[in-house]
Amino acid sequence: MLAAVALGACPPRPTPKTPLLGAKAERPLRYPELLERFALTYRFRLGHPRAVRVTPDGKHALFLRSAARSFEHRLYELDLASGRERLVSTAAKLLGGAREKLSAEEKARRERMRRTARGISAFRMSRDGSKLLVALSGRLFVIERQSGKARELPSALGYAIDAQFSPDGTMVACVRRGALYVIDLERNTQRRLTPVATKAKRYGVAEFVAQEEMGRYHGYWWAPDSRRIAFAEVDNSKVERLYVASPAHPTKRPRAFRYPRAGRTNATVRLGVVWLSSGATRWLRRDAKAWPYVATVRWQGGPLLVVMQDRRQRAQRVVRYDAKGAGKVLVEEKVGSGWIAIDQSVPRWVGPSQAPQLLWSAVRGDRRVLELYDAEGKKLRAVLAASAGYRRVIGVDRRAARVYFEGGAEPTRSQVSWASLAAKDAAKAPHALSSGRGLHDGELVARRDGGPALWVHRFAGPDGTRRVAIARVDAAASQPAPLPTSQPARAPGASTGAAAPSERVIKSVAEPLPPLPGIERVSVGARGFHALIIRPRDFDAKKRYPVIVYVYGGPHHLVVRDVAHRYVIQQWLADQGFIVVMLDGRGTPYRGVAWEQAIAGNFVRVPLADQVSGLLELGKRYAELDVARSGVFGWSFGGYLSAMAVLLRPDIYKAAVAGAPVTTWADYDSHYTERYLGLPSENRTGYRDSSALHHATKLVRPLLLVHGTTDDNVYFSHTLKLSRALFLAGKHHEVQPLSGLTHMVPVANVTKRLYGRIAHFFQRHLGAPLPRLRK
Repeated sequence: MLAAVALGACPPRPTPKTPLLGAKAERPLRYPELLERFALTYRFRLGHPRAVRVTPDGKHALFLRSAARSFEHRLYELDLASGRERLVSTAAKLLGGAREKLSAEEKARRERMRRTARGISAFRMSRDGSKLLVALSGRLFVIERQSGKARELPSALGYAIDAQFSPDGTMVACVRRGALYVIDLERNTQRRLTPVATKAKRYGVAEFVAQEEMGRYHGYWWAPDSRRIAFAEVDNSKVERLYVASPAHPTKRPRAFRYPRAGRTNATVRLGVVWLSSGATRWLRRDAKAWPYVATVRWQGGPLLVVMQDRRQRAQRVVRYDAKGAGKVLVEEKVGSGWIAIDQSVPRWVGPSQAPQLLWSAVRGDRRVLELYDAEGKKLRAVLAASAGYRRVIGVDRRAARVYFEGGAEPTRSQVSWASLAAKDAAKAPHALSSGRGLHDGELVARRDGGPALWVHRFAGPDGTRRVAIARVDAAASQPAPLPTSQPARAPGASTGAAAPSERVIKSVAEPLPPLPGIERVSVGARGFHALIIRPRDFDAKKRYPVIVYVYGGPHHLVVRDVAHRYVIQQWLADQGFIVVMLDGRGTPYRGVAWEQAIAGNFVRVPLADQVSGLLELGKRYAELDVARSGVFGWSFGGYLSAMAVLLRPDIYKAAVAGAPVTTWADYDSHYTERYLGLPSENRTGYRDSSALHHATKLVRPLLLVHGTTDDNVYFSHTLKLSRALFLAGKHHEVQPLSGLTHMVPVANVTKRLYGRIAHFFQRHLGAPLPRLRK
């Protein structure tokens, strides 16, 4: 049971400088059944197919799906010709009815990947498509795809994580107790390939910042010939330990995490290659002091490639390694200010095996583009112009000499296109595979039998449609060619939610979204901020409404997208008597390097200024927005910005809910924080001015802090430190601990109670809608 904790000093709360009008009282929550559905369906996400893999013969698709109100996922197969589904396996079947158990390491790994699924949460398919690999409770199962027959692999040596087939499908590698093992599928035997792990040194795993900040979740990589494995040795001996206790369970021991805070010692990563035949290891030559970060490792279709960065993330190299462990620098980039962003979708070897070329993305001017290099690092040509709005590679068809990518000039939308890698087509524009509003992305599936390529098409639209489908890509055409299907063709004039006749849609069993009638997307201000306004269902144009600004405002994430499904809870909040406003300012992605890096050196100055100017501009444009009664709410970076908003601009923001906020950047992880603020020793002013603790004495508005007590990303200590600083400064505030929860909130009852409390908080402090004053 959750309990609100109000922390305050003896002096009464100061009277706000700007009087708030309207009845400041909690009102009965409207549409409670919608909030209930939102919570029980995990934001209407459960029941949608995910983790789609197409067999190399192009005939079947494997995928995971849960029921509409269950986190337990099952493994299914879809016949692409007939559209028939069959259940391949379940966790209950594989475990014989036993309950699934997750190790502490596996829980942390899933937290880094933001994975909440239970049951069969992931699977691997062998390259020939005949076998499937599933890990459950640290046990490994190989399933014969056609028959569904499963056998368990040896598991006596410890809990298995990150299991992968060898490219030839005859072996499985995994990490057990911090060491790398390989299992021979024919002999059903396993052996250890690396030294035994110690408390500080582990093998075949990715360190914390690699998983959380670089998007690298693996610590070992098979060679294409299946005879060698590259692996990481992670030495955490000099990384400080942070301890997470569960206050609600004082008999449980605290868990220790190796967490490198800004300016402190990172893990030391060494890369080696082990030969399976002899067990011998050759260590790769690398100056770990100059290049401490191993950002990306790729060993597919050519020699081993490693992308490494310096500590300040202003220099980056792509290095090719040979069998002796010697490296050759193919690409090197340096910037004098700002940072170099990591693109995990490259590098890739492309072209014929006898004359391979390197595909790489780099910043040219203000945009990221795709380029081709030869095998020795000589730049050949650009593949994409800056106008393509490149974001990531989704696949390469080496036979057809094409690269498929996600991109688009409009940040609120995305499209999937392909471009030719052939020199003769260098001047040609990309060919679109998707069209229309919304978010389009996916993966290319290269057929190994020489047949036409397929791609997995994921789509979310402004009318609430979400679907996952398989489409064929004809080598001679720029649009998807039909799959064998019995689906009716799309009628002329159908909405963007209708599937094209060329696609085989994978069935979703998710509950349908409720109508979201109040969404309006606009551009605001001289900088053209993308904004979104959500009005209540019973909106009355004769009234002025208090405003809730739902904010993120930081790197990597946009709150304004051309979709509907992301805004269910914002619509529900609006229905409680508010207008919800969302805005993406500088520091957010997909509007160029200068836009994204405008926050360099200070986390609050530019993001908060943009939020304020955008809100005031909207208030001038829309009379129904009573911006004099504005509150702000966000989570993670959005929680941080919400707290800073009421601390620094109480004239604008009259109340705030800060969820899981970073309150001092000296306590957040090194790779993320130093990328934007630099080293603490070199930017003391930026760290100080960006810290909520430094501004705690300025609080004059209501503030509710919400935080999971076992958060291992933004630690609960952030909220405790700010609460202590506010308390000692005599500043009234509220704290809502989420007992036993981490950075995510997947528990339905907690979600329901939390948003109910947030709605009541803003009702008390912002008041109710009021009639417009006559002029």
